[in-house]
Amino acid sequence: MKWFLLIVCGLSLMVGCSREPSESTMAIQIEQQINQQFGVEFVNITNFHKTNGKKDGDGEYIANVEYDIVFTKDVDEVAINMIYGEQQSTLSNSEAAVRDVLAGVGAIGLQMAFGKFKKGDKKHIKSTQKFAKWDDGWLLIE
Repeated sequence: MKWFLLIVCGLSLMVGCSREPSESTMAIQIEQQINQQFGVEFVNITNFHKTNGKKDGDGEYIANVEYDIVFTKDVDEVAINMIYGEQQSTLSNSEAAVRDVLAGVGAIGLQMAFGKFKKGDKKHIKSTQKFAKWDDGWLLIE
């Protein structure tokens, strides 16, 4: 009988773990959101950890998190990729001029969000994120 109660208690604890998103789930979704926001994969998240968290309403969770963003490309390269995609064909001089102007605008937006960065640079981030519980797991919503 004692073993049965221990097993039931253990299973209850395991089920309770799904009451909040795991750190790996949070890190993956934040990284995906940043890359999707700019339409280019240019960051990796490292040293991720939740510093605080709480349940917020039915099926929602607010987490204070800290992490490092590691840039995988220079700001100028990301800006050009935002305009033309990661695969570029040979451009004429006039197309290259337009690309450079649009990339400059894109670079300004990136620099407003992250500062001027080079490939390999790190930026430490502290933020508050909100997640919602769905049938198949947790989803970053804010």
